[in-house]
Amino acid sequence: MSNLVRVPRGVHIACLQTPPKNIFGIDPPTPLQRLIHYDTYIRPLYTSSLARLRHVVVGSKHIQTSLRTRVGVASTVIYPPVIIPKRPPKQPKGKFFLCISRIVPYKHLELPILAANALRAPLKIIGAAFSPSYERHLRSLAGPTVEFLGFQNDLEKYYADSVAFLFPTYNEDFGIAPLEATAHGVPVVAHWSGGVKETVIEGKTGTFFHTLSVPALIEAMKRVRGMRFRPETLYRHAQTFSTDHFKREFMAYVNKVIRSTRVERSGRSG
Repeated sequence: MSNLVRVPRGVHIACLQTPPKNIFGIDPPTPLQRLIHYDTYIRPLYTSSLARLRHVVVGSKHIQTSLRTRVGVASTVIYPPVIIPKRPPKQPKGKFFLCISRIVPYKHLELPILAANALRAPLKIIGAAFSPSYERHLRSLAGPTVEFLGFQNDLEKYYADSVAFLFPTYNEDFGIAPLEATAHGVPVVAHWSGGVKETVIEGKTGTFFHTLSVPALIEAMKRVRGMRFRPETLYRHAQTFSTDHFKREFMAYVNKVIRSTRVERSGRSG
């Protein structure tokens, strides 16, 4: 909750990833929330607390819009930092499609699995299972071309052999994983929603599918195979979201807020 830490004459800048989604009806209610409608008590407290803040930073225009429409709070967008390889990547070899994701239902990983089954296309899924029942469900859907690799430390070898990075998540807040793939020269196939609309450039760093369905994803997977992408172009695009870029932008914002606060306070004291 905002405004719990009070510093005399301090400048309070709040960095907000997203409003609490179950409280504002973005995600389904939790089991406890179905029994006790605590959102009716928390939502006004959260909204009033956030409304008192003058300086709010969010990680995407998607969240900026959500915060403005749902909470009525203005904010500044500063994109999160992405770790970029030191050297531009080589052309990926295009052996398989790739998903790197937490294995949880809202990631919609059944879509790439069913699409890979239909195309008989190799698909590798990397990521820890945070929902064992969902993982069992996905494994029951998977055909012979789909491989679950669990958590992996060394991802570069997988990027180097990829056709494209598949990102079927609906309304992701920002989406760092697609940009990490882009930084390694791998084009992205993403659902047209959320923060990824701000990071993937159609035809230049990837392509979109506009319906959250298997046929739409199949069409996009076929399309990306026939497209030509330059790894150097993808790498340069990802660099605009680098850690260094984030540091410069964030410090410029902090310094601007401090200067404006000083001017405002000196005006009041005069």
